[in-house]
Amino acid sequence: MKSVYRILFIILLIGSASCSPKIVHFTNSNSNFAQYETYGIVNYKNTKDLSTEGAEIFSFIENQVKKELSRRDYSLNPKDPDIVLRFELIANQKSDVSTTYNSPYGYYTSYPRYTVSTILQSALLLELYDVATKKLIWQASLDLDKESKKNSKEQILTNTVTKLFNTYLYRAKTNSTDQSLISE
Repeated sequence: MKSVYRILFIILLIGSASCSPKIVHFTNSNSNFAQYETYGIVNYKNTKDLSTEGAEIFSFIENQVKKELSRRDYSLNPKDPDIVLRFELIANQKSDVSTTYNSPYGYYTSYPRYTVSTILQSALLLELYDVATKKLIWQASLDLDKESKKNSKEQILTNTVTKLFNTYLYRAKTNSTDQSLISE
């Protein structure tokens, strides 16, 4: 009986792990983080080409990024930064068409019924570059599809930026990581 419970526990553990979104991240261990003190921000899309709602979303992401970097004691210097943070909101629309054949009376020729489902796939990508060497020092991305639809866009983006920055544990002017920067 104990082995049945163990098997059920393992299945439950694997199932719950596969449901949570996975953060993909990279930190360049050869970077000298002690030399970084200031930052600039660049977004991938030109905000003048965005709709009003799109511009608001990009502005919201930029503000969340500024909060996270200020928590790490970095200061904003758009003219001469040590590092540049680039962010990109990647979105893709996918259509799924399914066909079912229905014969309501059983003896007539069946006719096809088409169902079209539109699925919006999106991810947020953050990258930090060393301005002097032009090399990537940190990168993190998260798939937004698994986020709860109950939450507002602002809450989803706030949680996402926080989760991504939980993988960047360097304060300004230090080479050592600081675990106290991890927040829920």
